[in-house]
Amino acid sequence: MATNDELVEIAQLHPHAEARACAFSLLVDRNDKRCKDLLLATLRDTSMVMCRAYDMLWNDCVCSYNVDVMFNSKNLTESEKEELDSVLLFTPNLWSISRIGDILRHLPAEEKYYDRVRDIYCNEQNTLALMALANYRLDADKPLIIKALMEFSKGYDKLHRSTKGETGGTNQALAAVRRWPDADFMPALIKLRDYELKAKYYDYSRIRLFYDALMAYDDQRSYDIIDETLSKAEGRNNGYTFEFHSKIFKAAVLDGWPKTQRYMPLIEKHQLQDVDVEMWQRSRG
Repeated sequence: MATNDELVEIAQLHPHAEARACAFSLLVDRNDKRCKDLLLATLRDTSMVMCRAYDMLWNDCVCSYNVDVMFNSKNLTESEKEELDSVLLFTPNLWSISRIGDILRHLPAEEKYYDRVRDIYCNEQNTLALMALANYRLDADKPLIIKALMEFSKGYDKLHRSTKGETGGTNQALAAVRRWPDADFMPALIKLRDYELKAKYYDYSRIRLFYDALMAYDDQRSYDIIDETLSKAEGRNNGYTFEFHSKIFKAAVLDGWPKTQRYMPLIEKHQLQDVDVEMWQRSRG
């Protein structure tokens, strides 16, 4: 069995990424006090490793894997997690570390973070920062969100099939609108809607975010836009467009209850199949 000193050397210097990642994981399990320094030293290790949990397989970078292992450790205190999160947030260009997204999604809208969050989006081009920017609700950031909303065709062909090129920040911008439902975003949302209705292929996440964003407004205008969207979807693409939109809209309404109760009548108006509204309402008490 390898000693801790040997594992530290493997985690830093071994030519195979899998060996480096496994060595770091073992050191965390053993609660070796050098793990934090070792983690910081490997934040730029973007070599890929194959990860497995039960019957799921996925690829990850060594740096992202190490961060996840560290944060899943029972030996890390909450104050240590907060300290490491701060280091990750303020270290430039850590785009390959998945936890950065979690940090941005849950970051409070405090002044001390604002410049860094804007820098992550504008200079590092990490679109997940749009959600954090939306929490500040500053007019200066509206053009950034609108521009990202309008990138809906970036990375797709005319049928909305992926070209495997760089995609825009539309989905992240929709998540930002869900947090900051401002009237200035409505024209871009309608243009996005019109584009999606013409598509032959669909992005489930985008359509779900679209309806979530509209329902965050909780007003008559958003109600009318959703009503119009479902009406326009009928008959398109041999009925598939309406089926796709209707199922996602239903799920969004039911998942968001009671905040989404304003939009419940649209389920009955458009005769969305397989929904017993009265029974569902009784089950929710």
